[in-house]
Amino acid sequence: MDHRSDIYSLGVVLYQMLAGYVPYDADSAVAVGIKHLTEPIPMLPDSLRLLQPVINTAMAKDPAHRYQTAGEMIAALDRISEEQLDALDASAAAFRLAGKDHAATTMETPILTGHSHPPIVAPNRTAVTTPNLAISASPPPRRRRRLLFGLLLVVIVAAGVSQRQPLQQLWHEWRPVVLARLGLSSTGPGATEPVPADPAAVSIAPVPTEPAQPAAPARRELITRLRNSLDENPANAVELARLYRQILSNQRRNPLARQGLIHLREWYGRSLRAAFDQGDLARTRALLDGLKQAFPRAVHTEKLLRLGQRLERAEAVEAHLLQAGEFLAQEMITEPEGANALEEIQAAIALDPENEKARSTLRQFVEAHLNQARAYQANGHYQDAMRTAERGLLAEPDHPALLALQQELREQLRNQARLNGLLREAAEQMRQHHWLEPEGRSAWDLYRQVLREDPDNAPARKGLQQIKQQSLGEVTTAIANGDLEQAETRLALVQERFGNRPDINRTRAMLDQAIKATRPKVRRLLLSASPIESLDQPQPDALKPSRSLFVGFEYDNFDPDTTLLQAVLMDGAGSVTIAQKPVVVSARTGTAFFDIQLPVEGFAEGSYKVELLLDNTPLVSETFLVR
Repeated sequence: MDHRSDIYSLGVVLYQMLAGYVPYDADSAVAVGIKHLTEPIPMLPDSLRLLQPVINTAMAKDPAHRYQTAGEMIAALDRISEEQLDALDASAAAFRLAGKDHAATTMETPILTGHSHPPIVAPNRTAVTTPNLAISASPPPRRRRRLLFGLLLVVIVAAGVSQRQPLQQLWHEWRPVVLARLGLSSTGPGATEPVPADPAAVSIAPVPTEPAQPAAPARRELITRLRNSLDENPANAVELARLYRQILSNQRRNPLARQGLIHLREWYGRSLRAAFDQGDLARTRALLDGLKQAFPRAVHTEKLLRLGQRLERAEAVEAHLLQAGEFLAQEMITEPEGANALEEIQAAIALDPENEKARSTLRQFVEAHLNQARAYQANGHYQDAMRTAERGLLAEPDHPALLALQQELREQLRNQARLNGLLREAAEQMRQHHWLEPEGRSAWDLYRQVLREDPDNAPARKGLQQIKQQSLGEVTTAIANGDLEQAETRLALVQERFGNRPDINRTRAMLDQAIKATRPKVRRLLLSASPIESLDQPQPDALKPSRSLFVGFEYDNFDPDTTLLQAVLMDGAGSVTIAQKPVVVSARTGTAFFDIQLPVEGFAEGSYKVELLLDNTPLVSETFLVR
């Protein structure tokens, strides 16, 4: 824990000032602390969403994501523009005109409302309301100074939780200055009477030993009124006892007073049992203190002595649970030793092993850690999951679900360590360009092994994508360099590993085109009934050859030494070979001329075809007519 915990606390107080209620609430301080750890940051009312980013950053679960200093938080508030503050002013004005409930969860802008009296809150209600500050029509710069000054007050109040007495006195010394800086009157609406720094310092007027006795009708009316509101105001019992004894001092057998004292003792007995059974320790303590004043000798009875002991134990348990909640809010869960939430919960249970609130708090603590550990596990964060599970087992060492989860996590951590080893080996193979080879230990093989056990492993999936891209890059470079044989070998390996992916198919088309461009080809074939001297002349529609057919052609990409072609003369359907002739070419590119002799004199009329073949593969064919 460091100063960023104070930033979180400041965010909680700021949320409460803005919204009018605490961000997290529950039936115990520990339950509230658990909510601080596990539940998402609550949203401000719509009209205050302008300040939601400040709340989100200040109350971030991860301290690294919070404001790192108070200065950063003040800077964030200072970035709110005057136009945005004007919009808040307008919203506040509408809120006041509408007369809305200040404590309602749908309130507009609680910090801007102008009620002159704070709302009354029931004693057991945990929601609180913020002081109401009326905004004056001062210039914008002054308003911004007041906003920052108000934030300073929040810091002082938050610090006052641990140093209440000194700061309470300091507050009453500085209260007039603060109100003046905020533009408020210390006697205007919302002002309150100063509270003494030390409650014991309040002077109490001594009760006269011989109080003036009211007239009988007035006294009966007073007794009736006090009795009728006993349950709502237990302090009335002390006054009733005084009145009854006052009557008996003059009339020892007065039935009203005698029955009244009996009724009071019975009422105290019923009320004490009910308050204690309901877990209302504050009311129980107030009733017991009142009983001591009303019936001093009664408190020495065995029953009341036992009740006092049980109450002290329950109060100690409550104090431990309250302290546990504060430690949880400060993220002091299992450390430091001697000052953490778990030790406080265990101390409460040690005092009262059957205390349901303490045991429920411990169950909540354990369940929260179990759920958080499972969430970490589901996201693959096994180390965080293990730490969280072990923290839960500190609270309940024999918890079956946590023990089972711990065993699962141990196995998953072992697997993760082994997979991390494979990933490191694959990264080394990548560094050495062993992407697809050697077979079985290439980077591709290692990444595939990881994915067989962990299909969603992000580093392995990313590694395979890099292998494919880099291998295709090698193929493209080989094509550009004319090393088509190397390109073909490499691309075949990529296709074998990755299949027919769109980018692989595009590279295959590029390679096929390059290979085709380098193969031997005949660009033009010319047929004539007379010797050919140039290929520039047009091809006649029909020929009238005698016994010789003259052929000329242009070629490219042939063997620069010698290439042997086969010229074949066939009928037009290509089913009957009429004549053949070998043709030798001794250059890579150029033109060549030759003639084909018929075995008999003259061509009959009809359709004929000439083909040039290289290694029995046709390079070109041309048909012609004889008339």
